[in-house]
Amino acid sequence: MNEIGVLIKRLECPITVVKYNCVVELNEFTPAWSEGGDVLFIYSKSGIDLYKPLSLAFYQSTMAELIDLNLIACNKLKAFIVKNELEKNSSFSAVRSFNKNELETSAFKLHEASFNIAAPVNEVWNFYKNIHPVQCWDIGIIKMGAYFNQPEKKFVYPHTAFNGIDVGHKVLVKIVLLGGAINSITGHEIININEQEKFFETAYLTFSKTKGFQKVQFSDAGNNTTLITHVTRYLADSALRNMLYPYFHNKVITKFHENIKEQILQKTEN
Repeated sequence: MNEIGVLIKRLECPITVVKYNCVVELNEFTPAWSEGGDVLFIYSKSGIDLYKPLSLAFYQSTMAELIDLNLIACNKLKAFIVKNELEKNSSFSAVRSFNKNELETSAFKLHEASFNIAAPVNEVWNFYKNIHPVQCWDIGIIKMGAYFNQPEKKFVYPHTAFNGIDVGHKVLVKIVLLGGAINSITGHEIININEQEKFFETAYLTFSKTKGFQKVQFSDAGNNTTLITHVTRYLADSALRNMLYPYFHNKVITKFHENIKEQILQKTEN
């Protein structure tokens, strides 16, 4: 029987396997386990190939290590993940965000915006912390590619439970503006959550074209109203991008907060 070392490189066809230390591709396949669960049959164009030893546990652990590209609708985000070899938990885990202590931030630009929600501050704060990533990051001009739970080292999908934001959570998104004329892929990491003062901070992931940090602060504005202050310190990779950033960034964060505001108000009405 042929021995196999690595079963899957990525989840879409063609699947790449190692067979006698030679890479082969199976363009049409249907994997199936034997009754004992220790042998994998792959039905391909050439018939049935039998690979052993490959335990079911090893196969399942390999699958758990990979992002399920089938659950990402945006082809550009899929291509970005594959091109940058971010398919694995360990790969995404290794992606760093910009560190304030390692950057000279005196040259950074400042952007501030505020939003009001007619709901008590504790209610709004808790909603922001616990909303499922798909509900806040996949909203028209923002397309979510991947949400990675760094502490638990696993990806979060639309159908999986979400237990709230935490330091180390990372998100990869595509920003679509001007009817698709602008398509920018960027990423954020949650770097701080302050329960007492009710704010969280994020930093851009290092593959982003803009360096920077964002702080979202929640304050009691009286009359059961919450004031959200969104402060961004940024430095783009070009003078033109620095000039355009405030306008487009404001459109994105306004869409982000208005979307969550609508969900909070709907929940309150119900």
